[in-house]
This record gives sequence, structure tokens and C-alpha cells, in this order.
Amino acid sequence: MTIAPTATATLTSNGRPVPFDVDHFGELRSSDDVVGDPLALRARYHAEGYVLLRGLLDREAVLDLRAAYFAAFASYQGDHAHGVDGHPAHAFVRTARFQAFAQQPALLDVARTLLGARPTTLPRKILRDYRRDTHRASRVHADFPYIDRGTDQVLTAWIPIGDCPVESGPLVYLEESHRIDRDALPRLRAVTDRPDDQRALSHDLAWVAEQLDRRWLATDVRAGDVILHSPHIIHASLDNTSAAPRLSTDVRFIPADHRADPRWSRAWSGDDGY
Repeated sequence: MTIAPTATATLTSNGRPVPFDVDHFGELRSSDDVVGDPLALRARYHAEGYVLLRGLLDREAVLDLRAAYFAAFASYQGDHAHGVDGHPAHAFVRTARFQAFAQQPALLDVARTLLGARPTTLPRKILRDYRRDTHRASRVHADFPYIDRGTDQVLTAWIPIGDCPVESGPLVYLEESHRIDRDALPRLRAVTDRPDDQRALSHDLAWVAEQLDRRWLATDVRAGDVILHSPHIIHASLDNTSAAPRLSTDVRFIPADHRADPRWSRAWSGDDGY
């Protein structure tokens, strides 16, 4: 992906426009150049707050998982909200197949490298299914306020389950925002569609970028790619404007000997409140 004015010169997130230009966006870079050097990969993670690993997972296995998820809708007759009991996503994250996918050796190995310790996988694994024209996307936030009753050594693997170019609404990361003084963040809530939720910062990505004088980092990702990020880096997602649903999962790891947030000790449900 090249950050430059294109036919899609303005993207959106939660329905709010974000100019797709060099003032607001930069390239989310791959760390494939250091993937064979554990010390360098870990140093890259701490320096940038994320690492993008191309083809870390088997592409066909990812696409098979996607197909299995959507196959569950063939017999679904309900109108439940996404992820609640009775919706296919609620059952899917509890299947042995999904659990094995989330704990495969390729993920555990890179988690061990980035955490510098033997990792354990947190049971709560979120499954997102964003569709075109719904203007539903992740708001500007860092992960730690949602998982702050345990260790702060939390590593998130964001895994697109299918190809996810920019127009499909991938995650975007605010450049080097894991280094921002936390005292500078509350003022970002001046523009928010969730004034009663102190965990999210804003739903307006352009405004946040301009307030902090930092760019959002974005790239096209494919099935098999994985982005792993710090609990303190600020990120969000773009709206999906493509015909295909944007399916993804968040898998989180902590060092095995650290205390986990107890709210993350059970399987995800779309109405669990966090």
C-alpha cells in the first residue's frame, strides 16, 4: 500500500472522515527483515509498539477458518446481536477448532520472543465481524484500560481472518503513541460519541492525529499476516467499505507467571461489557 491521494482520498472510521493523505497516514511497516533475529525483533517491538509479521500463519488454514465461521450462518435463523449467546460467533469462539487456531505454535513462539518469557493465552478472545455501510469500527483506544486488573505485560495478536486491505477496515496505529505521556490523553475525550466510557478516547481519528501531531500507520494485510502490539499503543480501526465482511480475532498473551485480569479468564461474549 502506498500512502497517497487515490480514488478513495477520504476514509472513514465510525462514520467520521479521515483524509487519506501524508499528513494523516504513514506506512505500517513489516518486521520481516528482523523476524529471524529474536533480539532485534523484540527491540523493534519496544521501539515501535508493534510488529507486523507477513505470512506468520498458514494462509490456507486462515481461509479455512473463515469459511467455517461463515458456514455457521447457513442454518442461523436468529437476529441476535453479534457475539451474544445464540449468535454464531458466540459458539464459534468456544469450538476446539478456534481454540487450537488461537494457540498454535507460531503464535506462542513469537509471543515468547516479544514477552521474553513463557507465554500463556488469555481465554477471552474477541471475534469481530464488521460489514460494509454499518459505520462500525473500533474507536481510538489503548488496550490496557480494558485489561488493567492484572499485569501490564499484555501482548495482543490482531489476526485478520481473510484478506484485509485498507478499504476493508484494518487496525491502524498512532505512530509511537506507546511513548505518549498518559496525562496528555484525557483531553482527547473532548470529542467522543461515548462520553460515559472513560476507556475509549475518541471516535474521530483525524481529530486525534491533529491534536497529537502524529500520523496513523496503515497497510493492506492478507490472510496469514499478524500484527502484535503493546497494550499502551493507541489504535483504532477503519470502516469496512468493501463487499466482503472484515473478520478478525484478538488473541492476548501474558507471561505465564504473571497475574491475569480475572475478567479475561472466561470466553468472550458480545455482551460481556468489556
